[in-house]
Amino acid sequence: MSVIDGPTGLALVTVADDGENTIVVVPGANAAVGENLVGAAADLIARASVVVLQGEIPAAGIEAAARLATGRVVLNLAPVITVDPDTIRRADPLVVNEHEAALVLALVDPGADIPGEDAELVARLRAWGVPAVVLTRGEQGAICSDSLGTTTVPSPRVAAVDSSGAGDAFVGALSGRLAAGSSLLDAVRLAVRVGAFAVRTLGTQQSYPGADDELPEVKK
Repeated sequence: MSVIDGPTGLALVTVADDGENTIVVVPGANAAVGENLVGAAADLIARASVVVLQGEIPAAGIEAAARLATGRVVLNLAPVITVDPDTIRRADPLVVNEHEAALVLALVDPGADIPGEDAELVARLRAWGVPAVVLTRGEQGAICSDSLGTTTVPSPRVAAVDSSGAGDAFVGALSGRLAAGSSLLDAVRLAVRVGAFAVRTLGTQQSYPGADDELPEVKK
């Protein structure tokens, strides 16, 4: 563990009546997680079966961790920041929502026409060179695409109260299941249920399920 001389990162969240959120992030200590700080944890990163990277630390930190990783790299590029294309090609999977997927495609393929369909965004990112893509779609679930194919994964229908933190719940569940040896598709199927659980109550971490909580089911 490293202690930074400065404030902890802070996220200020506003929630609309329909459960959708707007977040203002004050990076704080997160801004210090660059190449040097990541390098100090090189052995730990190299031993990890899954390394989760996210856009709230500097690009240099993301790129350094991806280079050090020998296991699976889960890149949740949220928010979208400019990172080296080789880092994005290491993503297995790249996890983004619809808006983020369009921004990443524009980043890696400047001047390209950006499709409006989610499935086409996924196909274009795969064609560019991302080995696996998971595109989250809120109440519509997710699209999962890797070398085994592309599948639309529906979400359970729940009454959404607060969507803040649902993406992190999704990524956490996905990564935990991958670390346990599941296929990407099975991990996404669990993650959409965990995300649906999280939007049903206010807050972020306190809205996440525990191991004994019953997750909502996808109705047939």
